[in-house]
Amino acid sequence: MKLIKKLFLSILLCISTISFSQITDTIIIYYSIDATELEGEWKNEIKNKLKNDIADIKIYSYADFLGTTDHNRILSDRRANKVKSFLISQDVSTKLISECKGMGIHPFSSIENRKNPNDRGILQHRVTKLIFVYNPVSEERKNITQSSGNEQEVESEAPEIIPIFVNLSEEKLVVGENIVLDNILFQGGTPIFKPESEMPLKQLLLAMQNHPSLKIEIQGHICCQNDGLDGWDNVNKNNELSANRAEAVYNYLVEGGINATRMTYVGLGSEYKRFPEERNFHEEDQNRRVEILIIDR
Repeated sequence: MKLIKKLFLSILLCISTISFSQITDTIIIYYSIDATELEGEWKNEIKNKLKNDIADIKIYSYADFLGTTDHNRILSDRRANKVKSFLISQDVSTKLISECKGMGIHPFSSIENRKNPNDRGILQHRVTKLIFVYNPVSEERKNITQSSGNEQEVESEAPEIIPIFVNLSEEKLVVGENIVLDNILFQGGTPIFKPESEMPLKQLLLAMQNHPSLKIEIQGHICCQNDGLDGWDNVNKNNELSANRAEAVYNYLVEGGINATRMTYVGLGSEYKRFPEERNFHEEDQNRRVEILIIDR
């Protein structure tokens, strides 16, 4: 059964990597303990996604291990339905929302996996995964003719969505070499992935699945300081931000079925910045990154 599930995941990832017919994007929404309401930052992020030409929306909500099974099933249902209600309030048709499910307790949530002593539960497991599937941008839709007495051409507001590809090709997997995982990005001061990290993470998972002897070291980095030290993590409340970012990638791969013995992770703080003096948000994003050192293959 496990072999079948892994094979299915590999096929799914291959399809998502090579398919250009539709592009997906995901928002991961985090909650305080027992909270169900959407905070302002998530509402704004959802509104930005709604500017695109959406074909389908899926909502999956989870709770952490705190509380009973029934309590967490109800809690996750409420989280999912709150997100759905917000989408409807933004004039999203219910026909576009193909799934809205409370999944109960996150499958990896347990007291044994709790690492933040300041959190009774696990923030990363109190989440809603909001998945958008976009229609491709066609030539016909680049200009829209609207009639209001006089006909005039109006540019489509939906921006072109460009697939992200991580360079994990065969010739790049050289022992002793570092691979920069472009677009595995984090929210400032946290080990929380930005939505655009989803595709490169999937591609890294696929590379690990396709090369079962591949062993790696995951290296985390931070931006916006020049002392070479690590930074403050606003989620875990410690000075191990780069290490926690590397661990976030490590946990993603473990949850995807990769054997933990094939991976280690380390935080390198601000010692190896790509842009020594950040001048804009782009350079900050590129410094708060993750790299992969090929240990063996």
